[in-house]
Amino acid sequence: MYSDKRKTEISFINILLCLLVIFIHVSSEPVTVLDKTGLEYMLVVIPWKLSSFAVQGFVFLSGLKLFVSGADKINYSKYYLSKIKNIIIPYILWVMIYYVYFMRRGYFGFSISQLAENILLGNLVSHFYFIVVIVQFYLLAPLWIKLVKKTSPVITVIMALMVTVIFGKYFTHTVSVLGNGY
Repeated sequence: MYSDKRKTEISFINILLCLLVIFIHVSSEPVTVLDKTGLEYMLVVIPWKLSSFAVQGFVFLSGLKLFVSGADKINYSKYYLSKIKNIIIPYILWVMIYYVYFMRRGYFGFSISQLAENILLGNLVSHFYFIVVIVQFYLLAPLWIKLVKKTSPVITVIMALMVTVIFGKYFTHTVSVLGNGY
């Protein structure tokens, strides 16, 4: 979806971020089982922690691709249809495959409400949460486009910082109170 010509820099960063995610996943076991005081642990945990920006990198690249491709000329029907076809349907299919696998392994019984919750929250297996995050970004695309068109970058960054600080400090408590302890 990159206008007329694919940007090789964006593809390169996508590949780099994919490799970082693979590294994060394959090094998770050593991070959890190695002696926390040993040199081996430090040799794994330092690059593991330094790679933790990969998810934010993918979200950033999604925004970059949106605007490089000409967000002001976006056809929302085609945009959302492509996201449903290429992201949401495969995601739901894979959640169902994992759900059946876990049921057959005896981890839990079938529950339509549990399956729906797993789909909406992306919490059945650890890597699914990213799809939920990126779909939220896609759903808010009109807001991002309007913000870029209508606001000053300085004011937008200051407002984003304020929202981040406020949510970081009070969001969990607010959700807990409003969500009856959820």
